Amino acid sequence: MAWRVRWLALGWLPVAAAGVGGCTDALTVHPVVTAEYPAPEVPSITGEWIERGDGGQREDASEAARLVIEGNEADRRQCRKGHVAFREDGETTDVGDDVCFVDINGHLVAELQTPPPYVFYRQFLVKVDTDTIAICGALPVWVSLLELQDSGTTGYALESLSFTVRKRNDDNLMVFISKSSELREFLELALPELANACDRAGAAGKKGLDNLTWAVFERAPPEPEDEAEE
Repeated sequence: MAWRVRWLALGWLPVAAAGVGGCTDALTVHPVVTAEYPAPEVPSITGEWIERGDGGQREDASEAARLVIEGNEADRRQCRKGHVAFREDGETTDVGDDVCFVDINGHLVAELQTPPPYVFYRQFLVKVDTDTIAICGALPVWVSLLELQDSGTTGYALESLSFTVRKRNDDNLMVFISKSSELREFLELALPELANACDRAGAAGKKGLDNLTWAVFERAPPEPEDEAEE
């Protein structure tokens, strides 16, 4: 099958899906966003975004983590060409390309694709307005859903989807092979629970579980112009 070729090309060694604790990343073989679903209204996300601190205050700009989103500022389409990177402690991590948005049961999902030639997808539960981007759990939605499921009783079970796990040095990577329609149907059920968990932690001013709160990034102010010499 084509997805097996992609795994082998990337050097991934799939193992049994049992024992998926310690996952910090998740990919899907098929996209959640497909052409038959209308585009939600989402403002421009291009530019640099600075992480807000745990106390609700903006971090020192020189030390704060940043989202760096390249693209066309005027683009308001459902799928937007560009590139997303995360910068922290002097290191840059490429998150993905070509951001797409979809509304699932009243919740906004942002989907990024990995660079070609072997394309996979990452999905995040987000809130976006002109000046802020908030990400529930700050990790791909499947990682946060697993964390919430492991914390107690939920109305969903990730095991109802088809996925495998790649063992890495200190964590695991989940790769979902379920079809687009199956992924969307699952998210329609599960996203309200995840959003509520992040909302509760945000209202209490602290993180729920390990990471389940809204990680908020504020649009970076414009660079000051050099003062003209007198």
